[in-house]
Amino acid sequence: MGVFLSVATEGFFSSYNLINILRQISLTSFMAIGFGITLISGGMDISLGSVAALTGVVVAWLVAVLKVNIFTSVLVTLVLGTVIGITNGVIIAHLGVPPFIQTLAMNFVVQGITFEFTGGYPIYKGFPKKYLFIGQGYVGIIPVPVFIMAGVFVIMHFFLNNTILGQHIYATGDNEESARLNGINVRSVKWIVYAIAGFFAALAGVVMTARMSAGQPSAAGMNFFLQSATAAILGGVALSGGKGNMLGVLFGALFLGIVNNGLTLLKISAYFQWIVMGVLLILAIVWNSVRENVRGVKYG
Repeated sequence: MGVFLSVATEGFFSSYNLINILRQISLTSFMAIGFGITLISGGMDISLGSVAALTGVVVAWLVAVLKVNIFTSVLVTLVLGTVIGITNGVIIAHLGVPPFIQTLAMNFVVQGITFEFTGGYPIYKGFPKKYLFIGQGYVGIIPVPVFIMAGVFVIMHFFLNNTILGQHIYATGDNEESARLNGINVRSVKWIVYAIAGFFAALAGVVMTARMSAGQPSAAGMNFFLQSATAAILGGVALSGGKGNMLGVLFGALFLGIVNNGLTLLKISAYFQWIVMGVLLILAIVWNSVRENVRGVKYG
């Protein structure tokens, strides 16, 4: 893809464009981590886009309107996203509501709260420069969101592969009943996983608002979620649960970012880019299914 775009476009391999791709995928990556970890645990969370929108306007209201300390504002916002995730997890784990139904319902609830809270209007005045640095600042030539993205991927890769809880998440997604019989507290694993997903949706909201200099209630939504889900599935996270890793999610987000950037450089319409993203998602799901079937034949 890189070779093709370097020939077909001007400036694809310029340092400016490559850094721009990394900055663009940072927001997608945060939510792709959250969606990916719920898939690995055997569930899913389709409310992440709405949670990112709500937390984005909440942090804007705290920082720009109420003039609350930046650290406190960000902390409160991250806690809010985490609490929404815990709510999803508790209802799914303890009441037995299917993840798709619960997170779909939560998506509508959070979306309604966001527009009721803002009246549909963005919050775009009064942001301190120190807060905007989170989304617009640079360390050298590297944007701050890229550093945040790299840090969270390293942490999550270590967490999933080198901690007992990480292994419990894989075990729960692979075979929930077997995990329970082996002494794993499956209910606790589930609400922790959804708490993590909510946290990363809130992180996406915080960085998104700082990058746009506005708390925009419609900035994140189904489009934002679909890009994140596509990145996770492209990265090899199995829809059946129990398989996938953060390195794959990172490369999935990077590939999707390169495709979107390339289509933009080729002056392809935004509507056609939606078509491409949909096709990529279908191909990723088909490949995922074929791979699982092959493994089933081989080991079954």
